[in-house]
Amino acid sequence: MKLIEAHVTNFRSAEDSEPFTLENVTCLVGKNEAGKSAVLLALAALNPHPSTPIAFDRERDYPRRHLTAYSQRHKGEEAVAIQTKWKLTDEEIADVRAVLGDKALKSPIIEISRRYSSEPEWKFEIDTKRAVAHLLDGRGFNQEQLAALKVADDTSDLAAKIATIPELTEDQTTFLNWLKPHASFKTLVYAILKPHFPKFMYFSNYDRMDGAVRLDFLKTWKSNNEILKDENSGARLFMEFLEYAGVPLDEILTVGTYETFNAKLQAASNNITDQILEFWTQNPDLSVVVTIDPARPQDKPPLNENIIGRARIYNALHRVDTPFLRA
Repeated sequence: MKLIEAHVTNFRSAEDSEPFTLENVTCLVGKNEAGKSAVLLALAALNPHPSTPIAFDRERDYPRRHLTAYSQRHKGEEAVAIQTKWKLTDEEIADVRAVLGDKALKSPIIEISRRYSSEPEWKFEIDTKRAVAHLLDGRGFNQEQLAALKVADDTSDLAAKIATIPELTEDQTTFLNWLKPHASFKTLVYAILKPHFPKFMYFSNYDRMDGAVRLDFLKTWKSNNEILKDENSGARLFMEFLEYAGVPLDEILTVGTYETFNAKLQAASNNITDQILEFWTQNPDLSVVVTIDPARPQDKPPLNENIIGRARIYNALHRVDTPFLRA
């Protein structure tokens, strides 16, 4: 199967990418925040490899500005996030022909899409009459029986009609038992083609800074050099982030008044925002928000105790925030 076209909708910043074609090598070129990563993530979620189990999550991935109107916008159904077209190879077409005959599959182009909270949906056209005729050929049915069987509109209907025939031959019984598990021609062709459906892996060269850290952990890890361990890399980036902003951890922990404390956090937010915009000039709508608050008991451990520092990027254009990333 060769991917030849994709169309991403209702996914993060890619509310509608419009259909675009893909060749043997395809490059996505665009400014920051144009939606390149969103397109790649949506493709990866179509049929993800177990090593990168990406999934469509409505609360995380659906465009936030439309989230409250989700049901009305999609008439009670799940929103479609990715639509694709694939061209079958000669070998794959031959696999279908071996079961349903030469012309049962009307086109070598099939469509596969995926909605939020659902499995991939396959769409292809089958010439039912040709498929039924091919399946019945050489099975030993007489002309009267064939006349009744050839009007079947699907595999389940064909199986039901065959089951009414008395004294089936051994070959006919074997054929009936093979036919019964296939509820339709769609499920039959799907079973043939599914092993050929490629799995997607998505990875990037970004290290993720922890979006939330316990300050007592940071202080302890810093004092005993455990902050340098690989498992604490996200927390270390958070600490370096504060230092880079000009408000190191020790200074924040020793602030005596609320107003001074709040001013230091705003200074950190503004400082990092200004520095980001020096390099991210395509999107002036980005800003960094640093907060330090008492832990919320309902949060997952260990963030449900002590004092928690949080850093997020807010995108005013898309009205959504996300954990801070550092390359």
